[in-house]
Amino acid sequence: MELSRTKSLLAHAFRFVTLTLAAGMALPPALPSQTAKELIGEACYNELQQREEKTLWSYRAARRIGNRVFLEQVIETVDGPVHRLLAVDGHTPTPAESKKDDDRNQELLKNPSGRRAIQKQRDDDDRKMQDLLRIILRILFLMIRARNVSPKK
Repeated sequence: MELSRTKSLLAHAFRFVTLTLAAGMALPPALPSQTAKELIGEACYNELQQREEKTLWSYRAARRIGNRVFLEQVIETVDGPVHRLLAVDGHTPTPAESKKDDDRNQELLKNPSGRRAIQKQRDDDDRKMQDLLRIILRILFLMIRARNVSPKK
């Protein structure tokens, strides 16, 4: 289980860096002094700052399980995220799916140990993501420094 979560975090970090790099390459040349490495570095730095501030967000998230897609509204609270099922495979949830989602949320409300376990896992995931972002920042810093220090030809 732990290995699959680590792989998931690595995949998330890879997607984050890839999307940031793609966005950097798509930018017009109006920012000629900023390289893709610097842009990725700034994006990683900003992500770390946001995580350290512990800001809470509300957003929609698509989750894939097998060949099904679940669209959820996620509201972050100090006690952890609250998920609300909005759609299943692009359609309004059936009454049974809505009831299952409601029951899950009610169980979390009644079960503080379950909430704590979910929050602990989330905190562990956040620490791993912060570590990955710091590693990416360090690598980019060293690459930029090596480029600037290398002998001129």
